[in-house]
Amino acid sequence: MGLDKDKAVEILLKRLDLPGALGDIIDEVLEPALDKMVKDSSNPYDDMAKAALYPVLEQALKDEIRKLWDKLNGSDEE
Repeated sequence: MGLDKDKAVEILLKRLDLPGALGDIIDEVLEPALDKMVKDSSNPYDDMAKAALYPVLEQALKDEIRKLWDKLNGSDEE
């Protein structure tokens, strides 16, 4: 009786939304850091680069996080 490590991990994997939490961290940490970097620079090209690349990079990071999570969680559908 009791809860062993494997069962605890199984429960956590089933109940946690780690990809969602990591996505929120990307939104709350990475984007503001990039905003600060481009704001502190007088180079107009970094503003354009951030505007062009960040939306694509953000989605790519979140997609990769989801794929890794699904693989860890045993629901890899590749």
